[in-house]
Amino acid sequence: MFDPLFDLKQKRVLITGGAGTLGALIAKAFAERGADVTIQDLNQERLDEVRESISSQSGKAFSISADLSSPDQCASVVNEANALMGGLDIVINTAGINRRKPITEVTEEDFNAIVSVNMKAIYFISQAAHPIMKAAGGGVIVNMSSLSARYSFNTISVYAATKAESVLGRALKGIKRESYELFTKVYWPTGSGKNDRGLSRKHIIESCNASLKRLQTDHIDLYQMHRFDYETPIEESLSAFDDLIRAGKVHYIGFSEWNAAQIKAALAVQDARGYNRFVSSQPQYSALWRVIEAEVVPLSQKEGIGQIVWSPMAQGILTGKYLPGKKAPAGSRATDKGSGANMIKGWMREEVLEAVQKLKPIADGVGLTMGQLAIAWVLQNPNVSSAIMGATKPKQVKENVKASGVKLDADVMKAIDTALGTLPERDAKKTQSPNPRA
Repeated sequence: MFDPLFDLKQKRVLITGGAGTLGALIAKAFAERGADVTIQDLNQERLDEVRESISSQSGKAFSISADLSSPDQCASVVNEANALMGGLDIVINTAGINRRKPITEVTEEDFNAIVSVNMKAIYFISQAAHPIMKAAGGGVIVNMSSLSARYSFNTISVYAATKAESVLGRALKGIKRESYELFTKVYWPTGSGKNDRGLSRKHIIESCNASLKRLQTDHIDLYQMHRFDYETPIEESLSAFDDLIRAGKVHYIGFSEWNAAQIKAALAVQDARGYNRFVSSQPQYSALWRVIEAEVVPLSQKEGIGQIVWSPMAQGILTGKYLPGKKAPAGSRATDKGSGANMIKGWMREEVLEAVQKLKPIADGVGLTMGQLAIAWVLQNPNVSSAIMGATKPKQVKENVKASGVKLDADVMKAIDTALGTLPERDAKKTQSPNPRA
């Protein structure tokens, strides 16, 4: 029996993004507590699944398929929900999109779509709901955001323009600044203008100041150039980064997805001009994606640069949840046509999925899950300082961090190589930045 405090009988709730993992959980929780719920999403199939699940188990549910990038549709969603339920007491905005694409495919249109759904829609949904709630004597509007559970929080600027930095800033308010490390990056668009992207002095300085404001802090512990900028002289970019350090706004600097030649050129400039040197590299790295091993890792070891690797589980492929000959699990990244599916599709080949399943007995033999084995594998590289892991549930974080400190012996590492065979990508030329810049 639920606590009476959470008895929501006769309450009428609109949940945007209600077919997503978070939105669906919230919708079901409200329905279980007696509320009528209307869920909005663009995915009609998922909407039907969530609505039917609620209706069969918990209570009354309605669904609305709409694109929240349109202000008119935002208003229509609110008005339709109000009509369907005979009123509107609570609005919960969980809708949000991303564009996880190869770097070369990210466009200004993609960025604008993210801003439209993640920022503008919240405003126009709230704008439409306000007069309805006011006329009824009051109501509640809750705006949800997204926090990535990681060793270090992901605050990449394209997210910062919509969700992550502002939310993180509020979450950290009141916490002793010296007790945590804060990382963020600069390169990707933060607006539609030509100066709202890249590694020009103007964009670097303005992006840093904006990040500090959103994060409600006076300094960033690690500030990284998120890609190499072919259109800006490297001297200009490095000068701006060094000035930020000297101003006390940044403590350490790094880069993400640079090749060995680009790293060498930057270090030469830093040494010649007496600038602060890079301390970090943030590349993609996993048992299936090993492009940094031939050139970037040896150079980084020599120059005292550590790797903060992302996608150690190859977008979830190495967890073993994608089975050969089977459909991708509902709600998984491979089914997310808005973002994740495009990024993971290169690994969704039968020969890859079959090879990955050969890792299960290896993981069982050392008392690890397949996800833990994947993370432990990248941590065996002495040049890897940390691994960034994605998670949608707290239990995933708790399980995956168990890979920290695990030592895989030589026989286990050899067995992993044997299982994967020639499938891992090792071509150093695969480390690329957009040219011209995105």
